[in-house]
Amino acid sequence: MTVSVDKYSFPSGHASRAFMTATFLLTQFHMSVLWKCTLLLWAVSVAFSRILLGRHHVSDVIAGSFLGCVEYSVVNCCNLWLSPDLCAYIIRPIQEELHL
Repeated sequence: MTVSVDKYSFPSGHASRAFMTATFLLTQFHMSVLWKCTLLLWAVSVAFSRILLGRHHVSDVIAGSFLGCVEYSVVNCCNLWLSPDLCAYIIRPIQEELHL
């Protein structure tokens, strides 16, 4: 049993994040066809799970999936990536705190 503020939301955030992650991994890394199919199956499974669990309507999931792909495209085409130096600056205190 879960408790939620609202029963349905538009678009599905889970589907959006799953498809953004899948799109990122598919475009940024070279992988075999088997891994590509597995990654796509994972993203589709996340999307379907939201419908099967009764958390979203089909339109919520379709919109979320589309939005995830668009989000990645905007970040990629506008070159909104953080520089490696800035990433290291942000992560270093966390690594030191965790003794990594």
